[in-house]
Amino acid sequence: MQFFDATTLLLVNALFNGMAALSWALLGSVFRVAPRASWLLAGAHLARLGALRCHECRVDWPLHAWPALPDLFALLTLALMCLGVRQLLRLRFWWTDVALIVGAGTLLVLALRDQPVLLQVGGSAAMALLALLTWHDVRIGARPLLRTSLRWLLALPYLAIAAALAWRGSRPFWDADSTSISPLTIWLWLLLSLASAVSLMALVLDRLVGRISQLSLEDPLTCALNRRALMRELQRLQALVQRGHPFCAVLLDIDHFKSINDRHGHAGGDAALVHLVRELHQELRPADVLGRLGGEEFCVLLPHTQLPEAAGIAERLRARLENRPCPGTIGDIALSASFGVAQARPGELRPEAVLVLADQLLYRAKSLGRNRVCVEGDGEREAPGEEAAAGGSA
Repeated sequence: MQFFDATTLLLVNALFNGMAALSWALLGSVFRVAPRASWLLAGAHLARLGALRCHECRVDWPLHAWPALPDLFALLTLALMCLGVRQLLRLRFWWTDVALIVGAGTLLVLALRDQPVLLQVGGSAAMALLALLTWHDVRIGARPLLRTSLRWLLALPYLAIAAALAWRGSRPFWDADSTSISPLTIWLWLLLSLASAVSLMALVLDRLVGRISQLSLEDPLTCALNRRALMRELQRLQALVQRGHPFCAVLLDIDHFKSINDRHGHAGGDAALVHLVRELHQELRPADVLGRLGGEEFCVLLPHTQLPEAAGIAERLRARLENRPCPGTIGDIALSASFGVAQARPGELRPEAVLVLADQLLYRAKSLGRNRVCVEGDGEREAPGEEAAAGGSA
């Protein structure tokens, strides 16, 4: 048996797609990596087994006794691949366009099943549309942090599949023997299958890297940014200050958090922290940055914001927390917080300097009785205790 004959290449294709289907099934069921996408892609490779065509080896591949069957399996292969890519990239999971193309293609293939030439043209057109959909989804759906050239490279196999299908559909117009399949054609489809599999695995790795990066910058309890991510944002905003783009920092600390833990337990304290982050997000703008510095202390970075506007935002946050208690197992948990608001200075080289100032204002808010906002520049006001002491000494 020659290595390049049609029967051998058919078996190589079948072995590759069977192993790929098993790999995706293990990835989704055992390792729980994008399970829905993995099962769709496993189904695509299994359907590919039925789409393998070799007119000289129908005895070895009896499914090809019906001419329309390979095209139907090929349509199913590309449809499952398109849906799997959308799940993998977490695109909005629309399936209607895929269903319309598959439905129209299936009707066309069944109607032309007794006309091999027209069957090849119609089936190839429907399959090329599905390949172009997949190419488009990969190109726009890959992680934005990837370079444009890399996104195009990952999408290239699907564009090549669409081009190969367009070539297959055009063959009846210039090739009298257009329905024959040479070993070179089978080699081409094997290479395209390998290229698309490599592209999909690269997308899986990119998704895993993105998830790990997200976890390394996210507080596991509240899903706010952690200290490391917050410092990175602080450095970025401080660099923008030197170019004339102001920002303010708001530090807040939950009042009497220890008593919340003592009364409602640590589960109640955790619920209060999660509730606080959820409520703050409702009041903040999309560009604002919320992070947890540790314990019950949080920081909000307000880009392109002057001090008076930042003071108004902090006051709205304070009022929202005061008016929206956290539901608890033994009753609502009343929440309040103290706030310190400061603006970054253009000449300051240390990004954390604005946090130091905001922290001083936060502690002043606590000394003034808690549940209030202290803003940079209002430090001349005395705390009630200080006023009483001054009156006694007089």
